[in-house]
Amino acid sequence: MRLVHHPILEFKRGKRITFSFDGREIEAYEGETIAAALHAAGVRALSHTKQGSPRGLFCAIGKCSSCLMTVDGIPNVRACVTPVREGMEVCSQTGPGAIDPGFRPRHRAPAKRRAVEVAIVGAGPAGLSAAHTLLEWGVRPLVVDENPHLGGQLIKQTHKFFGSRAERAGTRGFSIAQALVEEVKGKTEVLREARVVGLYPRDGGRILVVQHGDDLHLVEAQALIVATGAEERFPPFPGNTLPGVYGAGDCAGIGEASTAMLEGRLAALAILGQLGKKIGQARAGTRASLERLRAGPFGTRPRQGKGKLRALLKEVTCG
Repeated sequence: MRLVHHPILEFKRGKRITFSFDGREIEAYEGETIAAALHAAGVRALSHTKQGSPRGLFCAIGKCSSCLMTVDGIPNVRACVTPVREGMEVCSQTGPGAIDPGFRPRHRAPAKRRAVEVAIVGAGPAGLSAAHTLLEWGVRPLVVDENPHLGGQLIKQTHKFFGSRAERAGTRGFSIAQALVEEVKGKTEVLREARVVGLYPRDGGRILVVQHGDDLHLVEAQALIVATGAEERFPPFPGNTLPGVYGAGDCAGIGEASTAMLEGRLAALAILGQLGKKIGQARAGTRASLERLRAGPFGTRPRQGKGKLRALLKEVTCG
């Protein structure tokens, strides 16, 4: 089952495609994740534990291991954040999964080497706010995010935020995300659907290893801002991995923003207001850290004192 009409969101559904799940043909739409397409097709058990107990979609934000599946021969793929593709072969797996001995990876071109002043890992509210403030100082950062859409968890917040007007109280979360993206759009380089897989010291600096599609980037960054955000704490309890047990992030992602619709009552939706408040607080904290630099020894003239900003950035990490 899929949502067709929503009181707030407009769905721009992609073209119809098909993929296989354990040998069964599944209909989907471009732009959906594997897990969302399977949920819409009535598939609730995505994988199994070593003991054979079924596991279902839980966090929907790529932070747990409940939806790990084998995709096109590659095990342990996060189905909740991986877009579905035409002809994709998806298989459920039991336990940690295993690589097919006959599997051969695609040819990868030589790594691309580059140097930047500042690299920002994470394009949620904290990372985008950091990028905007750096741009005010005349520093053009490289922003890396593993998701196809910028804005972090804000993009699936349809309720209006509360609290301070300075933090856009009364504005829906996805609208805040759109505003933050507009502030940096066309002004900084962003690598979407890119994963940081390593960080290594080198000659007093650091090398960031970034996987972006079939490319591998070796990024030499003078300063690094880690803005990977927060994640839910998942307290274990008997049966917590069973299909039908959902985290708050899952409820927000599928109940509010996804084209797949969950059936039944979702009591966890009642806590989403608090989740939004925490995101707002994280954004405020990040901006405060960077604004402290602007109000530092070189006053309120952002484009001056650039060298001092670089030095101070080495001591600042935004979480």
